[in-house]
Amino acid sequence: MKSMVDYVKSDNEDSLNKFNSLEKELLTEQSPNVWNINLDGNMEIKMEVDFEKFIFSILEHTSIKVRELTTFKFYALLDYLKDKKNKDGRGNNPV
Repeated sequence: MKSMVDYVKSDNEDSLNKFNSLEKELLTEQSPNVWNINLDGNMEIKMEVDFEKFIFSILEHTSIKVRELTTFKFYALLDYLKDKKNKDGRGNNPV
């Protein structure tokens, strides 16, 4: 890939065609997120549902009032819950 990119850096018609080919290849490898709420599997609904699941997790595992949750507390809680999930009952990381 790096050699292809180096070739594209040169300033001629052939390198422009090569660049367009690389761009198309990269864009076809990654599917975009679907944001249309009328389609199944769209990102807006996924994000909303995942956020609500996180709120349920906060209520289940902490005594923090959700309405008083700040951005800093949100990210700290997210890290805390991930760490707690990855440790066994004695606070040790599983082997």
